[in-house]
Amino acid sequence: MRLWIALLCVWLPWAALAGARPVQTQGSTIGFAITQMGATLQGQFRRFAGTVTLDPAHLDVAAIAMQVDVASVDAGGDDANGAALQADWLDAAAHPQATFISHSVTALGGERYQAEGTLRIKGVSHPVRIPFAWHVNSNGTAAIDGQFQFRRGDYALGEGDWSGFDVIANVVSMKFHLVLGAAGSGSPGPKNRSVK
Repeated sequence: MRLWIALLCVWLPWAALAGARPVQTQGSTIGFAITQMGATLQGQFRRFAGTVTLDPAHLDVAAIAMQVDVASVDAGGDDANGAALQADWLDAAAHPQATFISHSVTALGGERYQAEGTLRIKGVSHPVRIPFAWHVNSNGTAAIDGQFQFRRGDYALGEGDWSGFDVIANVVSMKFHLVLGAAGSGSPGPKNRSVK
């Protein structure tokens, strides 16, 4: 059993009691940008699932758990998508999911927060800090918006001929908008649902 499955099986039942909000794939986006020969190329992942538990008055129990289906990558066309899934890059066959699991959430002021946790891509884990804005809607749903960067070399994204950074830069920028259901409204939606 993969590590993320074991962690989610333990965490999700407790989180539901603590007011976890499931990520709604409809309306949510997880995008990325890389620089290739000076030009910025953008893409996104279309299938993901997760939960967010956040009460500003009780940040000690705040938690974020996300899972992304790397095979859902949209890098700008069939050729680019196929290349991204190969072993030199995402290696989707051996590592079909990328995950983020928070260890702590701290307040930055206003409606801004920062999650510290572990980002796992291609079987490699590193700590990351992810700042985000938090907004609760009048109907009880919520949304978070944030962006962060990581170095692709840390996760062996781009091996062999692509291991250098002269053609494709080392820095990958991530940007996300996650629409969240009401607190305690259930588990994440189906992993195979595509964002329109």
